[in-house]
Amino acid sequence: AEPNSLASQAMRALNSGDARQARQLAQQATQVNPERADGWIVLGAAHDALGDHAAALTAYATCTARAFGPRVATCRALAR
Repeated sequence: AEPNSLASQAMRALNSGDARQARQLAQQATQVNPERADGWIVLGAAHDALGDHAAALTAYATCTARAFGPRVATCRALAR
């Protein structure tokens, strides 16, 4: 992902411990680019960090259904 993309911003927020901000940015990323797996992966990770495992699984499953590219395999693995 580009360094300033919403998904990258979400990943930075998640890595700095701000899961709520990460979730918000990742939700925006998936709305802007639903076919890009990185937003869905960060969204799932943010949901997991906030303790919402069902929402995380939904994010990974949606990624598997809607996204394209090599990172979709990561979504498929995480959706199990």
